[in-house]
Amino acid sequence: MQIKVKELEKFVVTLILFAMFFILDAVFRIREYDEKGVDFQVVIKFILFSFGLLLGVRYVLVSGVSGFIARCFGAISLLVFFSLTSAYSPEWMYSIYVSVTYFSFFIFVFYALSVLEVLSVLSILVRAIFLFLVISVYLYIFDPDLGRFVFWNNGILEPSWRMSGLAGSANNFARIAALGIMVVIFNWKYFKKNFSKLYFNSFLILSIGCVFMSGSRTTILFSFFSIVVFFYLQLESRSKIYTLLLTVLGSLVAYISSDLLLSIISRDSSEDLSSFTGRDVIWGISIDLIYDSLIWGYGLGSSVFLLPDFSDLLGFAPSHAHNMYLQVMLNGGVVSLCIFILLTASTLFKLKVKKENQFFCYMIFILLVGLFESGAFALSANIFTLLYFLCCCVANGVGQNKFEKLT
Repeated sequence: MQIKVKELEKFVVTLILFAMFFILDAVFRIREYDEKGVDFQVVIKFILFSFGLLLGVRYVLVSGVSGFIARCFGAISLLVFFSLTSAYSPEWMYSIYVSVTYFSFFIFVFYALSVLEVLSVLSILVRAIFLFLVISVYLYIFDPDLGRFVFWNNGILEPSWRMSGLAGSANNFARIAALGIMVVIFNWKYFKKNFSKLYFNSFLILSIGCVFMSGSRTTILFSFFSIVVFFYLQLESRSKIYTLLLTVLGSLVAYISSDLLLSIISRDSSEDLSSFTGRDVIWGISIDLIYDSLIWGYGLGSSVFLLPDFSDLLGFAPSHAHNMYLQVMLNGGVVSLCIFILLTASTLFKLKVKKENQFFCYMIFILLVGLFESGAFALSANIFTLLYFLCCCVANGVGQNKFEKLT
């Protein structure tokens, strides 16, 4: 009887985890920018994180609250502080909603890793991404208004050739596809063994094609870099030296031919690259805002209410800072940035010591993309938020696939 209960629990966790991975970045309809009301997609996500929160809290209460806090003190500190910033946020109800989504997904990831093996969690992620990409390709071909990236230009939605699929944003879509590629490559033998040849090859071809169709140069570059770092960490010492020399040589060649490379990857005669596709202006405005509330910030998710005030200057209304570190400071000032840096540095160190190379590289990917996107802490939780929490949990020894007392 107890075995059946555990199997049922694994099934429920698998189902919810799959839904989380699939629906986190899904956009089923394009909302007007100033539309902040509740619609069906908000309701679906609310129900999902409510289930996750209830199951996660139940597990922690049964297993030991003190053990949970001891293992995940850094992540809990960041989430608690984010919640406290709701008290002075421009829209405190919205900030509370965002903070609850963060804590909900964090505690459910913690719970899921205590029920399932880490590789099982990653397998669920890959399957969710595969379905996400298949539907996205369908939308790109048959429903371009939803499947292709559109951007706000002086209050007008303009379409582009870039694939955004279900993500609503080409950059968000790219990191989902790139993450799928990384997970499969980092666990090549496992997926070759547990996926059929057709499924395996179809996933790789589809995900690689989707990354390039997104046109997200940042994601393409940093996912490739993270994969290189992963293989570098797997090498023996002598091979690492040769690889490092080849990397230096390749960097010199790239520098010498930089003008040619810039003309190839640029969308606008290198002008978009020099301004980081307009991000430099957003960063400047964000920095000015941060200086005005340097210590405590403006509250979690406040950027969606602050930055649109500068839409006349920018030509569009950004919802976040397009930089994870600036976004964290807008959320909670220097205090939140310090907690975030300590948590991230501690996680990286633990992952390196434990030789969890793939999770170390996932963190590198998140941190590098975070230079140009708000990443794991934009507004409500996204796929990077879950991945960041997953890395934190693995670093702290969660994921032993057994029901144990945490105290």
